[in-house]
Amino acid sequence: MAVAELDVSRDEDLSYATRLQASGVPVELALYSAPTTPWTCSPPKPLLSTVYFRAWFRDVRRQFSACQP
Repeated sequence: MAVAELDVSRDEDLSYATRLQASGVPVELALYSAPTTPWTCSPPKPLLSTVYFRAWFRDVRRQFSACQP
């Protein structure tokens, strides 16, 4: 999960991650020190967006490679 430090849904997102972990679901949590999610910053934060999307693509590749026969 990716959560921005000052995002309006930060507390709910962190609570959700905690509940998932308590239920035995593996969770990787990234808390970004950005006002909002990296792709909605104004002005845009290209480095933060790049870091976020690289992590996202890495995780998607890992999940789909685990599904290969």
